Amino acid sequence: RAAGRAAGRASWVGGAAPSPLRAPRTPTRAASSTLSLSSPARPQTCGGVSRRPGWLHRYSDLARHPAVVLLPYTKSVMSFFELYRMNVPMFAPSLELLVQWERRHSLLKERIYWTAAPRPLRLANGTSLSPNTRDDPAALRHWLALCDFYHFPHITYFDSWPDLLAKLRSADLAATSAAMRAANRRLLDELRQQWRRLFLRMFRGAPPGSRAVPSDYDAAMRALYGQVPPSREPSCRRESRPEYGEWG
Repeated sequence: RAAGRAAGRASWVGGAAPSPLRAPRTPTRAASSTLSLSSPARPQTCGGVSRRPGWLHRYSDLARHPAVVLLPYTKSVMSFFELYRMNVPMFAPSLELLVQWERRHSLLKERIYWTAAPRPLRLANGTSLSPNTRDDPAALRHWLALCDFYHFPHITYFDSWPDLLAKLRSADLAATSAAMRAANRRLLDELRQQWRRLFLRMFRGAPPGSRAVPSDYDAAMRALYGQVPPSREPSCRRESRPEYGEWG
């Protein structure tokens, strides 16, 4: 019963998981605001949020929801930022658990878009660890540690399903949401200041709308930047095949 109450406090974001990843089967409340990983049919999703009739699908619903359990399908998920800006408390797998799930179940199924990437050592702060592997624990720890949800404050991390249920039961969700709201306000203030400084540099202190720019695109680009960006798409030539140990 306690596990059921804990599960009822949070929604699952990220779609249905493979069976080895499913949470322990627990009773859940019948309220339409509860998403369950153990659902037999995969719901249609939009931004990781279920659109099944009668289930969550409006942002106003999400903003009122107590908490969300994040099971990411790639390293940067837009719904994470949306939920964070709405001050919705989030629970995410710890780095070690995510490494384990990626090795065993390929949880981050859209993490590797290409089978090739430039060798990281081309950068001054690069590494020889391949970003395209699911087998090397050291490489996974290095690259997965850069996921967005490991760099925002007030995210609660769990090391196992029992650990998640325990933290759901004990979490002070109102306090977490308030802390997220304060963090969002600080970030908004920082971003406004940064953009003001950038606009001052870009327009050299001129008031908005006072800069004369040719109406023709090519002429405007030449006047502003001295060149016209090429219209052709950049080459998508493969530079390397790390899955074969070949680096371009």
